[in-house]
Amino acid sequence: MKRALALVVLTTSPVWAEDPKPDPAVGEPNLESQAYRKDYVFTLAIGAALTLGFGVNDSTGTGGAGTLRLAHVATPRSLILLEIVGNALFHSVNEGGMGGKSTLYTNQLTYFMLGAQAYANPALWFRISGGFGRYLGDNVLLESEPGQPMERGDLRLAGPALGVGAGVDVFRFKRFRISAELQGNGMVTREGLLTSGGFLIGFTFD
Repeated sequence: MKRALALVVLTTSPVWAEDPKPDPAVGEPNLESQAYRKDYVFTLAIGAALTLGFGVNDSTGTGGAGTLRLAHVATPRSLILLEIVGNALFHSVNEGGMGGKSTLYTNQLTYFMLGAQAYANPALWFRISGGFGRYLGDNVLLESEPGQPMERGDLRLAGPALGVGAGVDVFRFKRFRISAELQGNGMVTREGLLTSGGFLIGFTFD
């Protein structure tokens, strides 16, 4: 009788499974998530840039740069992003012959790209993207027929583009971050290759 009663108790008692290990990305219950970013991430970065043109006249110079990025968290360590990058470079044209007045003109490079950003740790990240680029050259030297003098005018170019970047978050307060970053972009056009790179300070909200 005692053996039968013991068997009934064992078969009707609940079986307690071993508690699963917590997901590092989720964190402990009732604590803040350990994921590096959440939901949407918005970044505005500005700084200085250098542009180099290969085969495109009056397309090498220094100027300013800016980028606008809207990203969505894909995993705890990666983002999918849409970015617009703008670069302005300056070139002087001597108008009026010898001793004439020099006028400063601005050329513009704009990139529209889709890419991904990955975090090596909570502060250090790398980015790669691809898309479309556009170049607007003001009063630049235009290609001419053999034996004909070159003339100045406005040049409009477009082509496929590629961008890379890396940065580090140097300050963080709740959902606001300030970062230092390097970026490089390039585009292929019918005239040649245009590349630009710069050092920027980024302001991010997530």
